Amino acid sequence: ARAVNYYRVMSNGQTKPRIAICRLAYGRWHSAHLADWHARTCHFIASCGHFAGLEDYWVDRMPVTAARNYAVEIAKLRECNYLVMIDADMHPDYIPDAPPFFQQSMSFIMGLREPSMICAPCVRLDDSVCVYQEVEDDDETHLMFVPSEIAAVARGIQKVPAVSLALSLIDMRCFDAVEKPYFRFGYTDESCSEIACGEETFGARLTEAGIPVFVNWDCWAA
Repeated sequence: ARAVNYYRVMSNGQTKPRIAICRLAYGRWHSAHLADWHARTCHFIASCGHFAGLEDYWVDRMPVTAARNYAVEIAKLRECNYLVMIDADMHPDYIPDAPPFFQQSMSFIMGLREPSMICAPCVRLDDSVCVYQEVEDDDETHLMFVPSEIAAVARGIQKVPAVSLALSLIDMRCFDAVEKPYFRFGYTDESCSEIACGEETFGARLTEAGIPVFVNWDCWAA
């Protein structure tokens, strides 16, 4: 990973959060849409006066769970308060005239004054939406994707049990609530030859620990 320390500024002793942005650039590649979003977001952080500093870096390692765990360790080392992670193939803020994900989500998460995570909804290759809801079945609770017809009309910020991490904003205190490794796959059996669940387990573990997880339906990523 390579880090760029844009500035370290504290104003009159005021406490301001320090932000980390990590691009998960597998093969050191990311989309042009991500590059545009990244430039605009970094400019906002560096110029708005609301933040103590910005740590901007990319991580190139596989599997994705290892990349995310490494991103967290860098953010801790750089003493950041919030971590933004974005996958290399994402097109964030792709709906015209919609609120920007970082600005709206940061305003919301800072207003809570408690550890939390908020993510952008995104669409999978099979057109399902990477946001989860709890479903009761035979007296058991399961996590299932929110139906696309419901997601299509959803608005605002909603608490959910788990969500995709493709574009995520995480209060660093969340990592005090779960054991390492923070990000990991679940497998069907001890042979670990077939994946049963993916990174959504992190959001589910936060939910179990009493840490709220949110999706920002106003700020889709593709």
